[in-house]
Order: sequence, then structure tokens, then C-alpha cells
Amino acid sequence: MDGGENSINSKLLKLPIGIQTFEKIRSDGCVYIDKTRYIIDMIDNGSRYFLSRPRKFGKSLTISTIEALFSGRKDLFKGLEAEEYFDRPDYRTYPIVRLDMNQAATDHGTGSLRSSLLQLVRESGRQNGVEIPGDMTPSDAFRTLILKVAEKSGPVVMLVDGFDKPALDFVHKAKPGKEARAILRNFYIQIKTNDSCLRFVFMAGISKLSKANIFADANSMKDISMSDKYARMLGFTEDELECGFAGYINATARVRGETKDELIAKLSDYYCGFSFDGVSRLYNPHDVLNFFDEGKFKNYWFDVDTPAAVADYIRKGENGLEAYRGLVVDEGFTVTSEMENSPPGSYLFQAGYLSVRERDGAILTLDFPNTEILSSVANLVIYVRFGDYRAAIKSSLLEKSLEHGRTEDIIKYFNLILSTIPEDLCLRAEARYASQPPMTNLASTFYHSVLLTYIWASRLSTLANGYNYAEVTGADVSKNGYRYIIELRVTDNDKAHAAAVIEMMSKLRANFSASGFEQGKTSLVAMAMDSATRQVKRFAIERL
Repeated sequence: MDGGENSINSKLLKLPIGIQTFEKIRSDGCVYIDKTRYIIDMIDNGSRYFLSRPRKFGKSLTISTIEALFSGRKDLFKGLEAEEYFDRPDYRTYPIVRLDMNQAATDHGTGSLRSSLLQLVRESGRQNGVEIPGDMTPSDAFRTLILKVAEKSGPVVMLVDGFDKPALDFVHKAKPGKEARAILRNFYIQIKTNDSCLRFVFMAGISKLSKANIFADANSMKDISMSDKYARMLGFTEDELECGFAGYINATARVRGETKDELIAKLSDYYCGFSFDGVSRLYNPHDVLNFFDEGKFKNYWFDVDTPAAVADYIRKGENGLEAYRGLVVDEGFTVTSEMENSPPGSYLFQAGYLSVRERDGAILTLDFPNTEILSSVANLVIYVRFGDYRAAIKSSLLEKSLEHGRTEDIIKYFNLILSTIPEDLCLRAEARYASQPPMTNLASTFYHSVLLTYIWASRLSTLANGYNYAEVTGADVSKNGYRYIIELRVTDNDKAHAAAVIEMMSKLRANFSASGFEQGKTSLVAMAMDSATRQVKRFAIERL
């Protein structure tokens, strides 16, 4: 942000951007949201845990915190809920084996995976004062590490970060992927077979799909990924945001010329919405920290290290984005398939691009969690599936236009967008949407799906019944106090175009009002698109 009297107060606690070490955050006077009660609860009620969460959600920091707790670093927990744990009569320290599987190399295939696993194990051995021979298999070395450390120092606390990263690197490589999973299964089985040597185990990663494949022979841990009890263990709730970042909220609102409530409402829409129980709504810490550092609404989480697998899934998918809004699944849908054959929805959910909108027992209703994710994925669809390499520019131009009430630009940019979609893709998509079975959560036609995708890419808010866009024929859009109620129909000739526009406008007048919006800021838009040229040939606009 710019300096001067309106800049963010330099006396505020530091923002721990990029810091994943508990000791550094606590020692350097950084903002820290106390989640230590969840760790104590885990220790008091079990000893073997698995957790999946999206990237940059606080998994590494959680592991670092557990390490500090079992290492006797009471000084770091002063004033935190876990401070009392050190005063318990039975408290003692334990040796730590911490493996960061994000460091496992896979760039030269499974050979490099084996070598790097062995290196990680040997390094952990050196940190614990034991020597691991360099001529062992990764599995044998891991077993030897556990046994030697336990013999030397007592029961081991095992912490594994990014357990699934090596497997995800091979997600679209069938043969090496199968071999990599076999290597990891043989490696992780040592946790189960040497259970008597372990005091506590915590493993974290992104994908439960990987868990199902990698832990087939070692599935002895409690999966808390969808647990109501631990739903808020990672990420920031609204209350935690307002309390932990109160100074930053006030200072940022002042710089932006907004009230505190206006800023919080915008933050909630743009960054909040991650949920693992269908009730709690969470912010990704990476977004929050970077927003308060820059004071700008940007796609901080999506733009950093977006996995190539996401683009591959989007490229190969057939459904429009609307198919995932209100998608109803069973909670076990993420663990039923081989990773490379899994439906896009399961991977998108595990990776954080979809979240739980509602939960009814074992039935989940999914949706994109917030504007950042929805707009980013929409732009990715336009780029990798439609082949429009200027997607981000066009969506930004449409956003600017509608932000200032320039309704006519909807038709201008929609036609420009349609003209870039390859003909063969149009033909395949037209056939797919025309033959969709009943109850399929797809828009009325492919072109209605395209309209929604570009609206979402432009960071515009849309309204729908229950976030379900099945058979939708238009869009109800709002931006900066303006509202645009759009209806689209695909017709065959000039006479049909004209009749369709009249009929659609009559329907819009009958069904919608400008209630809740300033006079002159609601526009009814009827568009008739020609089926042969795939362009909007006739339209009408009426302002209320």
C-alpha cells in the first residue's frame, strides 16, 4: 500500500506471509490465530490421525505446532490454549520424525522418488542421532529409522506433511503412477507394522483419493477430514478474522475509503466459503494475509502453484461449470476411484476448488466456495477448453463495463467470446447438451453455459435457486449496485429472433422487479442468438 497518514499502521503485528514454522511466527511477533485446542483434543482422544485440506491452508503450520508441543517448547505457547498441557503431571517430550514429502523428487520418474525417499529418511535419522545405511530400500530404511529412534529415545511422534504429493505428481501417468503408489504403500505400511514404537501420528495432504490408494494396506488412522469436530481446525472463521485482524481491517477500510462492515462483506464474498461440514465457513489464510499486505482483491491463492492436474481435469471434462454448482454427492465419493480415473468433481473438491455448501447426513451439496475460486476456474475453462487465450482480458473488460452500468456491453463481449470458440467444440457441446438426461445439472444449452462461465469469470455475482443451474435459460447478475437480469434463447431465423426477444422481455417484465436496487440501476436484457452463425442477432434492453 502507499505510505502516508492513511497507510496501514506499522505498529500492527507482522503478517506471517510464507512462514510455516510455529517457532518463527511466535518468536517474530506475527499474527497468530490460536488453534492449539484442536491439537490437545487430538492428543487426548486418540493417537493416529489423517487430515486432508487444500494447499496453503495451514497444514504445515499445524505440523510445526505439534512438533513444538512434543519437543517441550513451552515458551512458544505462552497465552495459548495449549499452554496448560505442559503442566500436566504426565507430560514429557518425545523424539520427532518429521517427513516433508513435498521435497520428494519425481522429476526423473520413480527412480528419483526412491532416491529422495531414502534421502529424507536418512536426514531424519541424522537429526535424531541415528545412522541409516544408504543401500536400503525406502521401506526398509523407514522401518529402521522408526526402530532405531524408538530404541534410542523412546516412542516416536511421526509427522508427515504432503503425504500424497509424490502420488499426485503421477496422477495422469498410468504406469509410473501405479508404480509410485506401490512404492508409497510399501513405505507407509511401516507406520502400521511398527505401531508399538509410535506415540502419535499425524499425516496431512490434499487428496483423500491418494489416501484410498496409498493406504490400502495401512489404513489404521482416524480420518478427520470431514469431521464436524475438527471442521474449523485450519483456516479462519469470520469471528477469528474480525478478532485476530481487527487492526488490519480498520486500517485497510480507512485506506480504501470504506466502512469496516463494507470491507468485511467484500472479504466474505471474495475469499470466504471453504467448508468441510456444510456449516462453518472459512477463509484460506494465504488469501487473508496477502490481502491485508496489499489491500487489493486479487486471486492470491489460485494464482500461486495451481496444480497442473487441475488444468488437465478441466481440459478433459465435458460438463459446464454449472454442473458443479449444487452438485449432490455421497460423502464417500472421493475415495471410490483410482486417481487418474476419478471424476473431475472429486479431485476439484479435494483440491479446494469445490466446497460443501450443505450437508444432510452423508449427502453433500457442493459449490465453488467464493468469488476468487469461481472466477479463476471459469477463466481456466475459457482458456484450456475454449482455447481463448485472451480470456482474462475479456472477462476484466466485461466486469468494468457492468460495474459502471454499461448494459449494451453484455451483447458486445458475449458475441466476441462466442466467435473464439472452435466449431468442432461447439458441435460436440451442442449434441451433449441436447441429449442430456433428466435431472442432469446442466444449463438449457451449451451457449447458456458459456454465458454463465463468462459472467463468473468476470467476478460477477449470480443468483439461483439453491445454487442449482439445471435447465437455466439466463442469469440474474449484480455488480456495484447494478443488476442485470438476462434471458437468452437460441433461434433459427430473423422472424424467430424478433419473436423470441418480444416473448423473453414480456416474461422478464412479469417475473422480475427492481426491488432492493436504486431506480435506473436494474436492466432487463433479452438476447436472441442465431443457431447458424452463433451470434446474438437481436436483443432488447429495458431499464427499471
